[in-house]
Amino acid sequence: MWLSILVPVGNGGSTETYTWTQSLDDTTIYIDLPDGTRSKDLDCKITSSHIRVALKNTETPLLDGELPEKVRSDESLWSIESNQTLQISLEKIKKTWWASALKGDPEIDTNQVDSTRSIQEYDSATQMAIRKAMFDQQQQRLSQPTSDVQMIDAMMANARKAANSPI
Repeated sequence: MWLSILVPVGNGGSTETYTWTQSLDDTTIYIDLPDGTRSKDLDCKITSSHIRVALKNTETPLLDGELPEKVRSDESLWSIESNQTLQISLEKIKKTWWASALKGDPEIDTNQVDSTRSIQEYDSATQMAIRKAMFDQQQQRLSQPTSDVQMIDAMMANARKAANSPI
């Protein structure tokens, strides 16, 4: 079966029945619901490798398929948004870009996803290292001392001020 490769929108794509977006950590699927649909009208089952969404008392599901990678089903959730859209958030076990939300559906070109991450997505130690590297790059562009040189200069100045300093 030949699948056309789509340019990702929101790092995801769109099919006849749903749209989806993703980050390295999670995938979110959006399904338009009939007006007046409430959560108690839905049967939503998420396992580590499969998802099925159906309106209760109907035979045809709104969504039914195998996931391309495993998810944490106990950390995945769904909700109905005010615009009658079902939002399903799936937490990925393996931090990777998916080519499709369901196996067999149209695929996106994962080489074209926006893989940049916001600095706030990192832990505090990594954020500090990134900020230090950015500061040092800026200082080098301006022909100014880097943070390491500034620290050494400050230590030398303190050593000069110390009593009985040989410097």
